[in-house]
Amino acid sequence: MSAFGEFLARMSAAKTAPVAVAYIVGKEAEGRDLMLPIFTRIYAQHQRRFAALETEAAALDWVRDQLAEA
Repeated sequence: MSAFGEFLARMSAAKTAPVAVAYIVGKEAEGRDLMLPIFTRIYAQHQRRFAALETEAAALDWVRDQLAEA
């Protein structure tokens, strides 16, 4: 997770960070409740808009909303 945080920092420094990131993670995904809070925290530390949604349709809607606000 440390390396992932470093990757996000490099993207920010290079000005190549995405506007928003959406993960599609169904309730049945093993480790979901363990990993999503970690990813949420890491993205927040790097001032990234992040959401974990259960369906592709929900993720696309959320990403479109984020792009409209950017």
